[in-house]
Order: sequence, then structure tokens, then C-alpha cells
Amino acid sequence: MLSSLRRLVNTKYLTPVRLSSLSQTPQKSENDVKLYILEYHYVKDATEKRQPYREEHLKLASKLAKANKIILAGATEQPPTGGVLIWRNTSVEEITEFVRKDPYVQNGVVTKWTIKPFLAVVGAKEFSNDLLKV
Repeated sequence: MLSSLRRLVNTKYLTPVRLSSLSQTPQKSENDVKLYILEYHYVKDATEKRQPYREEHLKLASKLAKANKIILAGATEQPPTGGVLIWRNTSVEEITEFVRKDPYVQNGVVTKWTIKPFLAVVGAKEFSNDLLKV
């Protein structure tokens, strides 16, 4: 699973730790990742182009929200230039499977997507189990 994460995430998020500093600054492992951000970049005129696929896209995302996998999702900007989905209780593989099934991706509404670990340290009490302890 770690190799999957390395392929999908820019290396600036995986900071190496010198062996001499392991006791002072432990490196975050993939097991520490509790939240992920899936970011979509849309084609120009996405409002019109996504319309035929919107119902199925929302149905797919809603199913995962009901399963407590997606905690927030929505478009960025108005008119939309992309989207952000915040995930919990999941894996990079599961998010990638969602992307592969998403009609926005299958039909070219999404031009680029990335999965990033979200190392949250502050949040509402409903998310206290998802926060990293610092």
C-alpha cells in the first residue's frame, strides 16, 4: 500500500527522516494517515459538460458518504473548476477504485486528479478520532 501512496502523492509529502533523529522526530507512516483528499480538476465549461453524468456521480459519492468513507465533497469555485472530496476510514486503493468508477472521470469531465494524505491536527470534536496527535 505504501508503494501505491508514493506513486500517487508528490514526494514533498513523504519527508525522509535521518536514522539519528528517529527518537526525536518519528516519521509518519501510512498507518498514521487517517484522512485523504481527492482533488479533481475539471474541463472548461464543466457545469454544462458534467450535467449528463451528475446524478450518477452524486449517487456514487452519496453511497460512500453513507458508509462514512466520504465526509465532505463538493465543487471548487463558481463556476466550478474542480472538486474536493475528503475521505476517512479508507485506503488509497479504495479511493482509486472510486475514481475509476466515477462517471466524471470516465467521460472526460475530470482532466486530472490527485490523492493526498490529509494530516489534520485540529478539528471539530466529531473528527477527534481522525486527528493526528502532536
